[in-house]
Amino acid sequence: MAKIFFFILSGFLGFGSAWYAANKEPAAPAAPPSVSKEEYDRVLKELWGFTAYRSLVAQTKQSLVAADAKLITAQVEREYRHVEYITRSKFGWTSDATIEVTYDAKYAFGYILGTKEFDLEVTATELIVRIGRPVLLLDPSVRYKSDRILNTGLIIDTKQATIDLMKRLPADEAVRGKKLAAAPEVVAMCEQKLIEHVRTLLSKHPEVKHLPPMRVVYPAAPAAVVKSM
Repeated sequence: MAKIFFFILSGFLGFGSAWYAANKEPAAPAAPPSVSKEEYDRVLKELWGFTAYRSLVAQTKQSLVAADAKLITAQVEREYRHVEYITRSKFGWTSDATIEVTYDAKYAFGYILGTKEFDLEVTATELIVRIGRPVLLLDPSVRYKSDRILNTGLIIDTKQATIDLMKRLPADEAVRGKKLAAAPEVVAMCEQKLIEHVRTLLSKHPEVKHLPPMRVVYPAAPAAVVKSM
C-alpha cells in the first residue's frame, strides 16, 4: 500500500511543473502492472484530495463576491472618555463650562470583495488572497455610558450641551474609524478572519483533503510623483 501511495505521489510531484505551465491538473502516472485497477483508483482518489482545492478556487471566488460583496472580518469596541470645553457669550456676558462624557464606540472593519483587486491565486506552495486593504464598512455605533459636569456656567445649558455632543460623536468616530482601519492590530485581525473564511468555503467540499498555507497580499502603494522645479 505504501509503495502504491509513493508511486502515485511521485507521479504527481513529477508532473507538478507541467500543471503550472499548462494551468491544469497534472495527468496521473499509469498504474504499475503489479497493482489492481481498483486499488490504484482508490489511492489515486485519496491523493486527488490533496490538490482538489485548485479546481475549486475560481468557484470559491465567485461565491465570495456573490454572497459577501462586503465581508466584515473584525469588530472592535473601545471605551472613550471625552472632555468638552464650552464657551458661550450672551448680552456681553461670557460663561464657560466643562462636561465629560464616557461612551463605547463599536467599529466594523473588513474587505470589499467586488473589485478588480480581489483574486485568489494558486502557486506551487500556497494560496494567495489578493485584495484591497481593510476599510471601515459600517458607520460606528456609539453607546452612552455616563457623563459628569466638571464645571458649569450661568448661561450654559449643560444638559443640552451633553445631548448635542452625543449627536456629534458618531460622525467623529467615523473619522477615527477610517484611521483605525490601518492599525496593525486591526489589519492582523482582518487577515486572520479572511483566511479562515476562505478555508471554510474550500473545506466544505468533501473531495478536499488538504489546503496549503494562505496569505493576504495588498496592492502596492502608488509611487510618489516628484515634481521637477
